[in-house]
Amino acid sequence: MNLKSNFSKALAVAGLAAGVMAATPAVAGFKGAMNLDLTNGCFATSTPQCGTRPVNAQGQSSLAYATGQFHFTDTLLSVYGGTVGLSTQPFSYAGVVDMNAGSTPQNVTNFFDAAMAWPNYTALSSDPIMQFGFGLLQAITAQGNNGVLPLDATHTVFYALTDVTGPQADNMGSFAAWSFDNFNDVSQALFGQNLPADAYFNIHVNLTAIPEPASMALVGLGLLGLGAMRRRKLAA
Repeated sequence: MNLKSNFSKALAVAGLAAGVMAATPAVAGFKGAMNLDLTNGCFATSTPQCGTRPVNAQGQSSLAYATGQFHFTDTLLSVYGGTVGLSTQPFSYAGVVDMNAGSTPQNVTNFFDAAMAWPNYTALSSDPIMQFGFGLLQAITAQGNNGVLPLDATHTVFYALTDVTGPQADNMGSFAAWSFDNFNDVSQALFGQNLPADAYFNIHVNLTAIPEPASMALVGLGLLGLGAMRRRKLAA
């Protein structure tokens, strides 16, 4: 398994997968989107910077702990009746992730961007990373605001959503996620170093459906527009 490649893509759809996904991208004629904003994020592995780390029944403190706020909007699955209804639509798809991190809340800057495209639902649903994402989405839908997510054979994440307001297709609140497993192998594969003791982050994830016959040409234009938006944001 190519851990770096697969986990990088998994990060790109983690928000979608978690079901806690705002701001539809500038893609002309889009038919719907799923969006996630994670803001005011705090991540810690060995410090109390984000608050007291959860402890398991054996008294072990979590080895990774993240908190922050989320805003999720869905005008895609909720409109077309889930993946079954979506599979009947003649859409192509564009996915974007924008991840920002820093050592303090004041110096959070971009460190990871990804853009993906699928010509139709068959390609989207055949992507193993999207299968992974939709599987986690289904798991959270089944468990509700508290639950356990087995990411792979050696990494399990616990989560809790609190102060949740709004309908399922447009809700916001606070999140916490933690694990008693060591994620340094993932960090080494991705970044060539162990996880930091603590960090601050913001993440935006988006999946947009685009009507045919515009297909990939329109996807490309949309991604160009997103790039321009990103450059304007950095210049501001």
